[in-house]
Amino acid sequence: MQDLTQPTALRFLQANPTPESIRRHGRTRFLEQWHPRQRCGQWRPETFQRLYDLAQTSIGLQAPARLDEFEITTLGSDLVDALTKQQLWLDKAIELLAQRAAYQLLVQLPRIGKPTAAAILTAIGDIHAYHNGKQLVKLAGLDLRLFESGSSIRKLPKISHVGSAYLRYWLYHYALRLVAHEPHFSAYYQRRKQQSPGKGAGQRALMAVCDKTIRMIYRILKDQVAYTPKKDQSIAAYYAAQRKAA
Repeated sequence: MQDLTQPTALRFLQANPTPESIRRHGRTRFLEQWHPRQRCGQWRPETFQRLYDLAQTSIGLQAPARLDEFEITTLGSDLVDALTKQQLWLDKAIELLAQRAAYQLLVQLPRIGKPTAAAILTAIGDIHAYHNGKQLVKLAGLDLRLFESGSSIRKLPKISHVGSAYLRYWLYHYALRLVAHEPHFSAYYQRRKQQSPGKGAGQRALMAVCDKTIRMIYRILKDQVAYTPKKDQSIAAYYAAQRKAA
């Protein structure tokens, strides 16, 4: 199930934690239970039809006392509580960062929200601790690693994943918004996708957008200059000059 939203998924797990609980009262009652808009959220009616059909073919969990259902429901409640606390701490972080110059620079980026700006800024920390954008790329675990041996077949390199998964998470979702809504980033994504065709081309292109974005953020914070549509072009020219000098 690829299109399930988190709030409704949590409500669903708390009400129907196992396939047996879905089948218990029959198809008609199950579908009527989730038909009201306030219950189903953004899920489409056919989604619940598919869930019921899948529950028919699942062996499920066998527990006469329904201890499995109790455990899953309890874990769902704990997750709801954790997500609520996470939002409270995020709101507190935004409040503390709101007056900082670095935060004000980040919120001027296209398609970035206050939570994303706060999360990226807190993950990076003191920008003066870094000497170039590549260090932030490594911090996010986006640097490429290629492992070879004498008997192996060379494969496409993959990102290292060594670094801050928190920073990488927020960058990834921010890159998705840029690719979807910003023509310049969308064109860059398509160009990188064509340059590396084959299986996983879209994911590699998206990682390239993440790389480009974190380098752009580094220059903006380091130079203390607000974002402009041509900022990434000047950054690309800067790094090209650096490579030429090396």
